[in-house]
Amino acid sequence: MNQRQQIIFNRILSSDSGQYICEAQNELGTKSVPVSIDVKYGPKDTSVSSSPSGDIEEGSSVTLSCSSDANPAAQYTWFKEHEDSVEESGQNYTITNITSELGGNYYCQARNAIGRHNSTFLSIHVTKETSQITTTVAITTAAVFLIIILLLLLFLWMRRKMASRKASGPGPGTVEENIELANRTNRSAPAAQREPIEGQDEHRHDASIHHISHSENQEVPCCLAGSHGQSDQTDEALYSVVIFNGTNTASE
Repeated sequence: MNQRQQIIFNRILSSDSGQYICEAQNELGTKSVPVSIDVKYGPKDTSVSSSPSGDIEEGSSVTLSCSSDANPAAQYTWFKEHEDSVEESGQNYTITNITSELGGNYYCQARNAIGRHNSTFLSIHVTKETSQITTTVAITTAAVFLIIILLLLLFLWMRRKMASRKASGPGPGTVEENIELANRTNRSAPAAQREPIEGQDEHRHDASIHHISHSENQEVPCCLAGSHGQSDQTDEALYSVVIFNGTNTASE
């Protein structure tokens, strides 16, 4: 309460706005008159909020709200960092079917006839859809599992093939490989038992010639051409071959 006739505001503030009552009285009575003071000022305490708050899932919607203390009431324009106006005016700004490209820092500007004021940044972080993430993880897991199975099957097949080769022994090789193997075997045998394979082949060839010559030169009288005579000739021919081969064996 002020008892003076005048009230002087040296520096009026927005908080000074309101209704004042001037009351006058004397011995005859009292009379009061209300007086309103409306302090005009530019926007201040401008801020931004979002609904829903936190990370925003891709494909969903988000609403940004701007508030400011101003008299007269402020008008609002929305901006994105490093970009011009998003061409959206109003206290609320709704983004539908949001994508990762729409993520970033947003702010609003409040203005009236007295001044203007920008809010601080509000960061919008857009995340991938949960279903998409789940699908990607499932596909990746299945691919890794399939690769592991294929590698395991290949390993088992190669192991089985190697075991089969060991069980069946070395297969037939070429003529050069067989000759080389025979030479190695001959060299590894004791000295008394070694003889070049070529020499053995020559002895066998001579034995065959001897046997054939003996059979061809054998003359059997016609009068003795019976079963008994033929049996004796056969025995003699076989005996000659055995004796010859035995001689070769002894020499070896």
